[in-house]
Amino acid sequence: MADKIYHKVSSSPMRSRERLAAVLSHAERLIRVEDVMSVLTMDRKSAAKTLARWYAQGRLQRVGHGLYTAIPLD
Repeated sequence: MADKIYHKVSSSPMRSRERLAAVLSHAERLIRVEDVMSVLTMDRKSAAKTLARWYAQGRLQRVGHGLYTAIPLD
């Protein structure tokens, strides 16, 4: 039986910004889990965690259950 090697893939800050930019360019004013799922080709749980991470990093503002918006860069 062949050994399987799993690598933890770390997301660099630049990659995270590029992913967020792709979602923002696709979404309308509000960003939903479905937008992240569609643009980044990921399942619902991963998309929700990604949105929560961006919110925790101060990149998005939560405006309702499952609804986010970009924070202006004033």
